[in-house]
Amino acid sequence: MPLANYVQKILSDGLELNGGEYEIERCHRSLAPRPDPDKPPRIILVRFLKYIAREKVLAAAKKKKGIQWDGCRLSLFEDMTKERSARRKVFSPVMKMLWQHQVKHTLAHPAILRFTWRGQRLSFTDAKEAESFVREHIESAEDDETTTSRQTTGDGEGTSC
Repeated sequence: MPLANYVQKILSDGLELNGGEYEIERCHRSLAPRPDPDKPPRIILVRFLKYIAREKVLAAAKKKKGIQWDGCRLSLFEDMTKERSARRKVFSPVMKMLWQHQVKHTLAHPAILRFTWRGQRLSFTDAKEAESFVREHIESAEDDETTTSRQTTGDGEGTSC
C-alpha cells in the first residue's frame, strides 16, 4: 500500500475524519536509517494540500489527545524539523528520571517539559534546569523518605507491634 493511502487510513480510522476533509499533497518517511525492529518506526512527514486541512487534522488530534490506531498510540506534531527533534531529545534523561520516580509528565510542542510536583504545575524549556530541579527536589525527597523509613523500621524502635 502506498504511504499516502496508509496515512489516509490512519487519519480516517484514528481521527474519524473522512477523506473529503483533508487532501494529502505528499508524504514520506524521514531520511533517517531504518530502525531496529524493537525501536519505534521513522517519522512520517505529511504535507496537506490546504492549510485549513492541516489545521483540521491537528485540531482533531489535539481533541482526541493523539491517535489510537491498530493498538498503537500515535502523535502528531506540526513542522517537526531536525533541530526541533534535537531540542526534544535533550529532555530524554530528565523524562527517564521522572518516569523512574513515577511522576507523570509530558513533553509539549515544540520542547516544553511539563509535570506537577506537590500540587505545583511546572514547565521547563531548558533540560539542564529541569534536571537540576528533579535532582534537587524529587530525588532528594525520595532519599529523605527512604532514610526515614529505614530509621523507623531498622532497629525496631518506632514500630508498633
